Amino acid sequence: MKKLIVLTMLAAGAAHAEFYTGNDLLERMNGTEVQKLIALGYVGGVADAMNNRVICMPSATLGQTRDIVKQYLENNPSIRHYSADSLIQSVLSSMWPCAKKGGTL
Repeated sequence: MKKLIVLTMLAAGAAHAEFYTGNDLLERMNGTEVQKLIALGYVGGVADAMNNRVICMPSATLGQTRDIVKQYLENNPSIRHYSADSLIQSVLSSMWPCAKKGGTL
């Protein structure tokens, strides 16, 4: 278990250090176990950064969140050249939008 936690932390750090496109992310999601952990960490990092701002996630697991993003990337090859973080934000905010706050001006 400790090994998995360390690998996930390393994967998240490595994922944060580079720019990924949707193609890059999907390639990692379908790659080796280490690449899959990197992709999982990347999706989790973006989801955490956007949660309660743009995305209002229910109690979904990280695995479910990854699966939603992966399915979206597989089903939309024409937009996979965009940045992975913007694609993750787009699909998750469509899935779990936050309620609009405030009243009228």
